[in-house]
Amino acid sequence: MTSSIAILAVLFLFFGVHNSKGEEASDLILFDYHRSKNLTVPSTSRSQSVQVKDKMECFGKCIGVGWCQSGNFKTTPEHNGLHVCQLLPSDRFTKSNTLKDNPVCENFNVKTPCHRKNKPCLNEGRCVFKNSTHQCQCENGYRGKQCQKVPPNSCKALLQANSSLPSGLYSISPDGTNVIKVYCDMVTDGGGWTLVYSYTFTNYGSFKATRNAVTPQPNWPSKGNVPVSTTPPLSETDYAALDFALWKKIGVQEVIIKSNINHWIQCNEGTGSLVNWRTGSFTCKVIKAVASDCIDTVPSQLAIANYGPYFKKSSGSLTTYYLFEVFTTKNWPTHDPCGGNQDRHVKGVANPHGNIYIR
Repeated sequence: MTSSIAILAVLFLFFGVHNSKGEEASDLILFDYHRSKNLTVPSTSRSQSVQVKDKMECFGKCIGVGWCQSGNFKTTPEHNGLHVCQLLPSDRFTKSNTLKDNPVCENFNVKTPCHRKNKPCLNEGRCVFKNSTHQCQCENGYRGKQCQKVPPNSCKALLQANSSLPSGLYSISPDGTNVIKVYCDMVTDGGGWTLVYSYTFTNYGSFKATRNAVTPQPNWPSKGNVPVSTTPPLSETDYAALDFALWKKIGVQEVIIKSNINHWIQCNEGTGSLVNWRTGSFTCKVIKAVASDCIDTVPSQLAIANYGPYFKKSSGSLTTYYLFEVFTTKNWPTHDPCGGNQDRHVKGVANPHGNIYIR
């Protein structure tokens, strides 16, 4: 029957060690001990076998090796009267290891801060004991000595902290409490853009038909009849929308709209604000020409209707450039590079879609 006994290595090992940060730690060395058990580790793992007089010497060998976290002690001696002591770089808490029954072996692992009931690493951080001290390997974007610091609120903040980050998935905390995974464009127009909305169309082939709309829709104030999403899109073709209430916590100054059927535009807020749901002016520029027409034409206004927000060339009628129409019974989702509310979008695209990024 397996027993787990906390054994004090009575070697008078009252160690004073210094970690990489120069902090001092002094602790009696304790072990968890398992009779009739042998820990197997992957063949690629580092290990060392030595011969010792007894288990206490085996404990001492492990303590004297910086990378040793556990060991197997063979209870039956060899022909020379010594016992095999196998030193291992990890313990039974490592997923790739297996603790197996073995009547002639006893397994032990060093009791480190990683084995405390109150774990030293927060927020699912992984505790690693190495060179007589422990470190926390943080997950999901958390930072700090104990993984206690939440990630930044946006892709822009991530890029400001590390200018070499590539585009991809990152963890952020827009509200400073909850952590979410988002896609960051770290290249376009200076980078630091957080993807908040990826959409396609309900009837791209009949673009001007009232049954055509963008889908899904964010949970913004305009309510249509296409599905609503509050899940962050993880790519430009993962059709979803981040909870609209979080948009303003990520960025309130700049917007990028991408599409493979209309020009990409980057817009700075003036009196208008998409994230604050306010009509008014924007200053926009084309950052990538997709259609063949009107490369120099850009919208200058944001308007809001009950069927969705839209960017338009001027305050006059029939000047729509991008319309995020969310009804399949009313209008149609204009993507007109000339800002004339016409169907001058690129046609015949196999996977038509669009995206909204904010910064």
